[in-house]
Amino acid sequence: MTEAREQAQRREQWHTTDERIAQLEGQVDALVQAVHALIDGLEPEPVVHTEEDDRAARGARLARELLLTKGL
Repeated sequence: MTEAREQAQRREQWHTTDERIAQLEGQVDALVQAVHALIDGLEPEPVVHTEEDDRAARGARLARELLLTKGL
């Protein structure tokens, strides 16, 4: 294999790796947002008195929507 061809393959591999890393970072961000939504739904809030089941359900729905929008 020629030197130029090897360099081109390395550049292509790095490009692919960079794309995969960017995709994984986006997925991790979506998971973090979903976990925060679940935590907010399950965490008691002393100022606002709502049913815990409603808060948990709302948090779960939001987490699901966040994951779906990111294709997870």
